[in-house]
Amino acid sequence: MPPDPVPLPTRRRWLVDGFVWYARRYVRKHFHALRLSRGSAPLPADDAPVVVVLNHPSWWDPLVCAVLTGLFPGRDHYAAIDAEAMTKYPVFSKLGFFGVDTHSLRGAAGFLRTAGTILSAPNRVVWVTGQGQFTDARVRPVGLRSGVGHLAARMDRGWVVPLAIEYTFWTERTPEALA
Repeated sequence: MPPDPVPLPTRRRWLVDGFVWYARRYVRKHFHALRLSRGSAPLPADDAPVVVVLNHPSWWDPLVCAVLTGLFPGRDHYAAIDAEAMTKYPVFSKLGFFGVDTHSLRGAAGFLRTAGTILSAPNRVVWVTGQGQFTDARVRPVGLRSGVGHLAARMDRGWVVPLAIEYTFWTERTPEALA
């Protein structure tokens, strides 16, 4: 973990609960289904910190991930977001999101310090888009930014959980979110 911890990103519990409520309602109303693969490894059951590394195929991702926070009950959730997007959507700054300057080494160091502070205590989850930008889910090879590996290497204990998200319409009017 980093030698000089930074303050935790702001999380207004009532606002987080409201956002999760809104996301569940939104997904229920605007998606045909949210399907979770049963063939994946079991999720961590202990209180060790968790890093969820996901792809970023759509602007729907924060809503779908808010619903998926239910997979980790009793934990405080935080998420990295591009610093430019944070200025565009300032409400995220009260939901546990923290801005990352993806174009500089200073931004990378800030990401590692903030995420390290979050992961220094149990029952916390950091959600990170490993590619660092919107990317079609079919693009191969999948290119992860190096910060994810550096973060995992700095963890004293915890879990790194990969998450792939895809949106498809099949034969329905509304999309299905596949996780």
